Amino acid sequence: MATMGFDTRFQMKTLVGIGKDEIDYALLLIPSGELNEKAEKALRDMEGFLRDLMGLDYDVLKINIDDPVEAIAEIYLKLDSLRPSMIIGDLSGGMRSMVLEAYTAILSYHYSTGTAFKIIVWKEDLTGRIEVDHDYTKIPVLMGLDEKIIMQLSIPRTLKEIVEATGKPKTTVYLRLRKLINEGLVEESRPKGRTVYYQATPKALLALRILRRTPSTG
Repeated sequence: MATMGFDTRFQMKTLVGIGKDEIDYALLLIPSGELNEKAEKALRDMEGFLRDLMGLDYDVLKINIDDPVEAIAEIYLKLDSLRPSMIIGDLSGGMRSMVLEAYTAILSYHYSTGTAFKIIVWKEDLTGRIEVDHDYTKIPVLMGLDEKIIMQLSIPRTLKEIVEATGKPKTTVYLRLRKLINEGLVEESRPKGRTVYYQATPKALLALRILRRTPSTG
C-alpha cells in the first residue's frame, strides 16, 4: 500500500528494495476529487512503473480524506477484500490526513485479523527510512532477569559476557535467552565463526526505554 502525492521516488525505492517476487499486489491511495497536474503525473508514473517495470497487479483507491470515518472504512474494507498475508505500507507521500487515515486503517485491520504489517517512511532526501511493524504495538513488560539481560544487549554480547554482567548461573542465563529469543526480544548471530552473539531487538530496547522512564507506582 502506498499513499500518493507529487513525488514517486519513495514508493519506487521501496518496491525495488522489496522486489517484485515478494509482492502480490499494490494498492495506491489518492484523495477523491480532481487531482492537480503534479498529482496526476505522479499517479501515471507510478502506474506505469507497476505495470511495465514491476509487472504487478494494482488498484487505485480514491478516499474522502475529509471524512476520516469513511476513509478508514474504505481502506479497511479494501484490505479485507484482498485478505493479505502481510501489509507493507509506504506512507512517505501524500497529504498528512491521508497518511494518518491509512495508518489507522492498517492498525485496525491488524487488531481485527492479526495480519502482520510494516510501515515505511522515507526521509525527504532518501538517505534513510524509518520502519515500524506490528511488534511495536505490543510492548512487553520486562522484569527481573529479563530486564538485566536486555540492559546488556544494546550491542552484541556472548553468553559468557552476559553471565558475567548479570552474575547469574550460565544455565539460567542461557534458558532465559532462549525464552527472550522465542518472544522476539533477542536475536542471535554468528559473525565470527562458531561464537554466538546475542543482541536485543528494537522492540526489547523500546520496552526497556519505557520501563526506565516510567515512574514507580509503589
